[in-house]
Amino acid sequence: MLNPLIYPMATHVAWAAGLYALLTVVRAPAIWGLGRRADGSNPWATLERRVSANLSNQFEWPLFFHVACMLLILAGANDPVQHFLA
Repeated sequence: MLNPLIYPMATHVAWAAGLYALLTVVRAPAIWGLGRRADGSNPWATLERRVSANLSNQFEWPLFFHVACMLLILAGANDPVQHFLA
């Protein structure tokens, strides 16, 4: 049986994967020329910076969340309060 702490960890990994997909879409005009404006600019330039910053943040403090969850799983902790907080 899977430890319930796996679900919030998997949700975070899915969020990061979704951000990578979104970043690919908003960078397409600049990289591949798809959806570029008539003047050659990227219509998603302001959104690109925000998505990129959000993706960068996913590899800062959330890393400690994953380490804490792995330590709780290895320690065999099975407290419902911990699962709720995760």
